[in-house]
Amino acid sequence: MSKMPPDNPYPALFNNFMQGWFNPTQMQRLFNTLYEPILPNSTFAGLVINQNNSTNPEVERHVVNHYSYGRQLGTLIDALEVLVKETPAPKDKGDAAKLKAFKVLKDRIDTLKSQARESQVEHIIDELDGLSDADLRRCGEEIARLGKERARQ
Repeated sequence: MSKMPPDNPYPALFNNFMQGWFNPTQMQRLFNTLYEPILPNSTFAGLVINQNNSTNPEVERHVVNHYSYGRQLGTLIDALEVLVKETPAPKDKGDAAKLKAFKVLKDRIDTLKSQARESQVEHIIDELDGLSDADLRRCGEEIARLGKERARQ
């Protein structure tokens, strides 16, 4: 006759842990707070990121410390959008297709930014919900101050 193994408390502990881990609200908070910069001399999505090809890696590092590659590209795309709007439609179909592809890219990027902002707003609301009454009053005062500053601009 075979013996049954003794009751093991670990499956219940693991199950309780996993229920907390896969809570959608907690997972959303986790993913909204994780941030991993692209580091020099690292690999990202199969690409090697380095500054070996730069004529002046020190200057490049200094610039990227102040303006990320994403911010630089975003500024260029925004400026290019202005130029594209002001330019008459090209007669060449290939050039027109390239401008259309650019407009689609810009629209998709704007949509992604909007979605990210919505997620940030939800995160901020969740954080505010966890504050004490005194902290909420202070946040209200700071929001009012920011509103006044923006109104002056």
